[in-house]
Amino acid sequence: MKKQTIVGALAVVKNSNEQFLMGLRNDQERPDLHHLWEFPGGVVEFDEKPEEAVVREVEEEMGVKVKILRPILPVIISYDLQKPSLKRYLLFPYFCKIIKGEPKPSDPEVEKIRWVRLEEIKADRCMPSTEKVLKNVLKLKKCLT
Repeated sequence: MKKQTIVGALAVVKNSNEQFLMGLRNDQERPDLHHLWEFPGGVVEFDEKPEEAVVREVEEEMGVKVKILRPILPVIISYDLQKPSLKRYLLFPYFCKIIKGEPKPSDPEVEKIRWVRLEEIKADRCMPSTEKVLKNVLKLKKCLT
């Protein structure tokens, strides 16, 4: 069987109340990923840079325009729970800020959105990438303070 790496980009958006923007996946075709919380983002298209993809994906999913503030360390993770050795994702997360609009679900893949505190994210049912991205967010935060 052919191994596959998929490249994605994620937005880590924090508001003035120290809450992060999260979306609830609506993925009926993937019961293992349905109703898990995640950072907004998605797959990088063939002719696109990750920075372009994250801006496009957030606008498609949440109806807002974001500006990238800085990159976060990339993460590699397997989402295919049936065959984890055959499919992996290389994810490029970015700290972003909203520059236009109010977030709301704008794509059928996003059932609802919410702003969550860091400690609430850990308690929720999240995508496998969320914990890894958060570890890198905390590492970067320590370096910047």
